[in-house]
Amino acid sequence: MRFSFKVGLDGSPWSDIEEMWLTGEDLDVFDCGWVNDHFQGLEGRAEPTFEPFTALAALAARTSRLRLGILVAAVSFRNPVLIAKKSVTIDHLSRGRFELGIGAGWMDREHLDYGLTFLPVRERMNQFEEAAIVIRSLLHDQATDFSGTYYRYQEAPHEPKPVQLNMPIVIGGPGEKRTIPIAARHSDHYNFTVQKFKEDTPELFRHKLDVLESAINEAGRSPDEIERSVQIIVNRTPEMAVDLAAEFIESGANHMIFFFRPPLEPKVLVALADELERKL
Repeated sequence: MRFSFKVGLDGSPWSDIEEMWLTGEDLDVFDCGWVNDHFQGLEGRAEPTFEPFTALAALAARTSRLRLGILVAAVSFRNPVLIAKKSVTIDHLSRGRFELGIGAGWMDREHLDYGLTFLPVRERMNQFEEAAIVIRSLLHDQATDFSGTYYRYQEAPHEPKPVQLNMPIVIGGPGEKRTIPIAARHSDHYNFTVQKFKEDTPELFRHKLDVLESAINEAGRSPDEIERSVQIIVNRTPEMAVDLAAEFIESGANHMIFFFRPPLEPKVLVALADELERKL
């Protein structure tokens, strides 16, 4: 069982973000820290927003224990080789502590503001699966040959490889037709995010895991190969967050990620750690 925290890179000064991470580094209950990936704020477009790979490179230099992850990097923002290269660089800077989450990209306004292509959902998911295939190949294969609709690589080398023998790739989302099957085929870790407490219930998560297991079997893989995490926003008291986490653990989660939004308060992270150690 793993417990992690996640800090949004929008809406806070860097000093607050760094303080949360350094606090988490000293709390042994947390295995990993995560960040999100946006060019602008979620609550306000003009909010200060930091780039995740650069931020994690800096945090890798300030920490020695915590694993570091992005949940998730949008493939619509970057060519797969950029994602792979940045990821491997951080894995070396951190001596093998990096975890890569990837997603198709979902915020249409964010793409339109910066002139980025925002494909219709079907095409976006096709592009996403191609990117997942290419990224895994770049991380593991001597050379990448790939000819798809969206990406073409010709005997493309990618060195160095990660420090980790198998740097984890995370794919998250509720979609049963495309997202979950893509996760079953190409990920090491499936993430379910609680966005609406009344709708995204432990029962719904259990159903998504059933869909995932079926897709894993179809892909010829073992369910044990894929970690199953749930992300919840800590916008209630730490006690309530931990009680909710217990329900998702009962439903099959083996990794809980607690997402903190501004204002960032390290004392709340400490209180959450105390509550986790007391109850779970």
